[in-house]
Amino acid sequence: MASAVAAAIIALPGSLVGAGQARAATTQEELVRLLKEQSAELKKLKQEVDALKKQRSAPQVAAPARSAPHGGRTSDGFVSKSEGPDSFVGTLLDRFVERGTRPKSWRLPGTDIDLSVNGFAKLDFISRLKGEFNGTLDSLPTNAIAIDSRGTAPANRFHARESRIGFVATKQTDFGLANVQIEGDFFSPFFGSQLVSNRDGFSLRHAKVEIGPLLAGQFWGTFADPSTIAETLDFQGTPGYTFIRQAQIRYTHTFSKGVTLAFAAENPETSIVVNNNVAPINGINQNVTVVQTRDNNIPDFVIRGRVEDSWGHVQLGLLLRSISGENFAGGNLLPTLSIGSNPNIPPTGTGRGNGFGVAGSIHAKFNLPGLGSKESARTDFIAFQFLYGSGLGRYLQDSAGVSGEATINPITGRLELLTSYGGYVTFQHQWSENLRSNFTFSLAEYENPAYLNRNAYRGATYASGNLIWTVVKDFDLGAELQYGERINQSGRRGDVLHVQTSAKFSF
Repeated sequence: MASAVAAAIIALPGSLVGAGQARAATTQEELVRLLKEQSAELKKLKQEVDALKKQRSAPQVAAPARSAPHGGRTSDGFVSKSEGPDSFVGTLLDRFVERGTRPKSWRLPGTDIDLSVNGFAKLDFISRLKGEFNGTLDSLPTNAIAIDSRGTAPANRFHARESRIGFVATKQTDFGLANVQIEGDFFSPFFGSQLVSNRDGFSLRHAKVEIGPLLAGQFWGTFADPSTIAETLDFQGTPGYTFIRQAQIRYTHTFSKGVTLAFAAENPETSIVVNNNVAPINGINQNVTVVQTRDNNIPDFVIRGRVEDSWGHVQLGLLLRSISGENFAGGNLLPTLSIGSNPNIPPTGTGRGNGFGVAGSIHAKFNLPGLGSKESARTDFIAFQFLYGSGLGRYLQDSAGVSGEATINPITGRLELLTSYGGYVTFQHQWSENLRSNFTFSLAEYENPAYLNRNAYRGATYASGNLIWTVVKDFDLGAELQYGERINQSGRRGDVLHVQTSAKFSF
């Protein structure tokens, strides 16, 4: 027994050494195995990252958004543009719509183009309190007011025709920032019926591209200044201002911050006013005015200077026009409007001619920070425009369809340019942060020659006042009182009084 114990004690160190050697060998093998597995895992990850880089470098097509909380949108309000598997690689591939450089814009996937959508939906309710119209109740064009109307023809009208939608796309180019805009509304006069579905036609407002100092396409005329347009609920607005959008090519040079000079060639269009040769009825002369249009072959040219700063801005414009035309008997003009008679009867005179029109305008807007509500982020302002010219014609808002650039003298047969002028002033006051008012007065005047008949349009006045409440951001409710008066060559007048309420949500 003792000898056996002694033998075991003698053998113990050797067995311990052997066990230690075995464990060491096992640990080394385990380390080698782990290193191999990690190496394989790293190789796999590298392959996945390389594949992801190649996929991101190629143009991507947005896949349907993966379901997510909050109606399929991520916490920052942007929709996921790839589904991707629920794995590490899927997480890396889970790309989101990128915000654009402009406010409320986003980057089109796989491009360097920023896109935004804008517009508004607007409902108008218009009630006629006095007077009559030779036309629609959808707005208040003073040139359509009935003369010497017998009493009042009360009428009410709901419509949403002023609603509009537009798209703006921008991208950087070698020549500067490219800006493309397309916009339209539903105030086309060629569609719609209150009897069947109240369908209204979509009509083009803007379609233009700007690259650096160059602009090409249909946009606000260079002679106009949309930043001074009075805020009226009435779509027509004031008669004595330049409200024109047309195709053009424009170059704008910037001298310093806020000081620019623009040169433009724009679409030419001429209106010729003539007398319709209608036989007397019961001994009374029935002659009326007919307006005929013609496309000229020389563009309208505009030069415009503008200075703007924190106080507001001032803009001066010069309009140069070549005007030509001949009467309907010559066969080259088509009548576009006749008041009270057959437009196919040839007008008096057989003349033709050419003229050179010149007109000038001044627009201004001055901020009045001391008058506005202290709690409002907006400020009070006063804005105005005055324009005067020979051959001014359609550049004066109320001219369309009732007057023009020139007339033909029935005695000499020569084309004679018409002189006209107009203007308006508008004042906006902030009652509180969410409440504002606009008060506007406007006039337009046409210096007609004596040979134009007594029913020819001579001018108009317009006044309005409104109260607009911003209920929540981008949602306005408003009420407006509108008055308009038309004056004919004879001095006879007609007037109307409207009340209009509106609900408008902008986006």
